[in-house]
Formats: sequence, C-alpha cells, structure tokens
Amino acid sequence: MNSVLPSKQAEALCLDLMQSFDAMPKMKSLFSDGCGKQFGILICTDGTVYSAYSGAYDPFFDGRGFVGSLYDMEGFKKLEDEYDPLIKKESDPEKRKAISQECWDKIISLYSFHCFDGQVRKLRDIYPNAPSGTGDCCAPKLLNACYKNGKHPHSMAEFFYGSGSMPHKCFQTPCDNRCRPLLQHI
Repeated sequence: MNSVLPSKQAEALCLDLMQSFDAMPKMKSLFSDGCGKQFGILICTDGTVYSAYSGAYDPFFDGRGFVGSLYDMEGFKKLEDEYDPLIKKESDPEKRKAISQECWDKIISLYSFHCFDGQVRKLRDIYPNAPSGTGDCCAPKLLNACYKNGKHPHSMAEFFYGSGSMPHKCFQTPCDNRCRPLLQHI
C-alpha cells in the first residue's frame, strides 16, 4: 500500500522517537524474538501531533501519551474474562479455534472509528469479516484520534522497532491485509 499521507515531516518526528526509545531500558524487550512493534506519528494541519503503536492495549505506552485502543475497553475485558478460561481449558485444537473465533466475532462489534466525514463507524459495518487484530494498527488509531478531535491530517509515518518480521527502524506503509479495508472508510 502506498503512503496514506505525505510522510517527510512525520518521519522527522519518528526519528526523534526512535532515538528516545534507544535510551529506554523497557524497549529492550522488543528485541526478543518476534516482539517488535510498529509505531507511527501523525501531524495535523494545526500542528497537533498524535503517536500510536500497533497492537492491543499496553499500559506502558498508553501511559506515555500514545493513542489508545479503538475498542470499548470495558466490553473487551468482559469478553476476555468470559472466553480466556474456555480457551485455556479446551484441549482440542479445533474446538479451541472455534471458541476463539466466537470470541472475535463478539470483539469486532466493540471497535468504533471516527471518520473524515464526521461519522462514527463500527468495524463490523466497515469490514464484516475482518481478521483478528484489525483496528489495532497505527494508521487507523492515528486517523481516528485526528478526526475524533475535529482535526485534519497533514503528515503521517510509521516505523518498526525491535525484532520481528520487518527490519528494525524501517519505515513502513500501512498494511494491505488489515488497514487498507479500513482506511478507505476512515
């Protein structure tokens, strides 16, 4: 997927963020095999800056001003409390997969996106068969924060930090698999 917005200004702030991460002992955990994360920055036309990370809620990052999750946290916690014990006690892989899918089918209804046209849309309406993790990427979180606060996006960039499927400190565009179906609506 091509870049959603011009990226040069946001890339400069990403480089600053990478440098601050290099000095944080907690960030060493992202170098365990496959534990890296995608991070992003969006600059609005009025100069407001939002930062986000891909993945579910993480109190470490949310406590540092990163944009939070796009789902109803209370509803998510209830579903997690209900389904985690069922998934953990099921020994049959097929049944465990079915329970996980049933849980995801309920979780998908908890996601909401503030969009460019002022509308708030549910993930289920935008992407009914969304794979798990859809809505947890940087670009949807950043654009949601921007539109939720009545702002207009100007520049956005994302990078990977740590060990994983992408090179460390490599700039990336939003993913085709989960983000593309969302971004055309957001």
